[in-house]
Amino acid sequence: GIFDTGTWQATMNRPDEKTGKMAPADIHASKDQVDVVAALDVSKDGARTYIAFAGWRADGVAQAELVAAQPGTEWAGPWLMKHAGRIECVVGEKESVPASDVLATLAKDRTFTIPVAPIGGTEVGRVHGRCRGLLRDKAARHNPQPPLDQAAALSVTRPVGSNEVIDLRRSPVDAAPIRSWEFALYQLTQPAKPVDTPPSLPRVLAGENTTTTWVPSRDFDAATVGF
Repeated sequence: GIFDTGTWQATMNRPDEKTGKMAPADIHASKDQVDVVAALDVSKDGARTYIAFAGWRADGVAQAELVAAQPGTEWAGPWLMKHAGRIECVVGEKESVPASDVLATLAKDRTFTIPVAPIGGTEVGRVHGRCRGLLRDKAARHNPQPPLDQAAALSVTRPVGSNEVIDLRRSPVDAAPIRSWEFALYQLTQPAKPVDTPPSLPRVLAGENTTTTWVPSRDFDAATVGF
């Protein structure tokens, strides 16, 4: 498989022994996120689109799952918009794969209000490595899902610089399910970007007829101001 030996099975959720059903993941919104990150990928022949969600569980562990899979690509935008209230952004590979055109179309569609953030360039090479590490550290989990399990076991990778990516074209099975899973998990676990320090207030020389520029503090609440 494409992950370290035993890590995919070790991080798989198990059904309840009495009911035989999977317990809900209890995905919840963190301080800086809406609820989930969505990712999409399209099979190499363009015949089928897969959408995955990734979110934080109550125990602080990340979880990603396939949430939709249908023939074609036209359905993806309307389906995502039905869940727009809980999706922070939609990601996927930016260039050279069938999903790239779908993401570009969504980004240009004025009726599609979810931010689209394709991942491209050298960053693509970091996606698989991070997901391998998360599974190795048991910092990510997933439910048993045949399309995911099969792709995790039988897909192949190709080198990109010093990294590896899942090879959509050469994999003997449809690798799009596991690719969407990885992109969602990668985006969810992106390190928080540093906040720029706001500029200091300008000095006002005594006796000058000037107005001090007001700069809001970081905890300024715009809802308290009447417009």
